[in-house]
Amino acid sequence: MNKNNGQEHIVHMTLDEALDRIRRGEPTATDWARVDAMTEEDIDRAIAEDPDSAPAPEDAPSWIVDGRKGVRLEIHVKQASFLKLHSANADIEAVINQALEEYLAAHPIP
Repeated sequence: MNKNNGQEHIVHMTLDEALDRIRRGEPTATDWARVDAMTEEDIDRAIAEDPDSAPAPEDAPSWIVDGRKGVRLEIHVKQASFLKLHSANADIEAVINQALEEYLAAHPIP
């Protein structure tokens, strides 16, 4: 949220647009030192206290693609880790799918 002449307004952009601005060294109103200092508990508390942050409903939609069931879920990952993956042009969906498959292979469901 930026303040303009004493009034607040929200700036909307995609993740790619935000990363491009960071790479170009454009100034930002974000206090990155404060963000970097936040613990996971701080982040969870901020999300819980944000009236615009709603949990996924119990009846979140699911779909079938190529014989696999897709679901909407919330994944908790440190922002820095996500940005590293994204800036490395990693296929984030593939990374998550591989991690889940490895976990399920090591911890079979009875």
